[in-house]
Amino acid sequence: MAARIEEDCGKLDVLVNKAGIADPHDGPPSRVNVDVIERVLRANFLGAVAMAQAVLPLLRKSGAGWIVNVSSDLGSITTYGDPTWKYAQVKVCLANCKFSSISRVSRSCDPVSRRGRIRQKGR
Repeated sequence: MAARIEEDCGKLDVLVNKAGIADPHDGPPSRVNVDVIERVLRANFLGAVAMAQAVLPLLRKSGAGWIVNVSSDLGSITTYGDPTWKYAQVKVCLANCKFSSISRVSRSCDPVSRRGRIRQKGR
C-alpha cells in the first residue's frame, strides 16, 4: 500500500489508524485465553504499528505528517479508571491495553509522530 501511495501522491500527510477487531471470547485477564489476546493484539496493535512503519518515510516527505489513532470508548485512556463510566464494569483484558500501547508507540517511534494527535471516536 505504501508503494501505491508513493507512486500516486509522492507523500502522505495523514495516517488514520482505525481498523480493529473485537473477540467475543475476550474477558478478565485472569481467565482470557492467550490465543484470544494474541489474535486481537496482532490485528489491533501490530497491524497499526506495521502500517505506521510502512508509511513513515512518506509522512516524513510531507514535512507535516500526522498519525491519528481512532478508538472506541473501550480504548479510552482517560475514562478507563472512572467508576461512573458506562463501561466501568466491562473487565476485558484487551481494550485499554491496545490503545494505550499504540498511543505510546505513535508518539515515541519518530519525531514526525510525536506531533500526532490521538482522537477517540465520538469525542
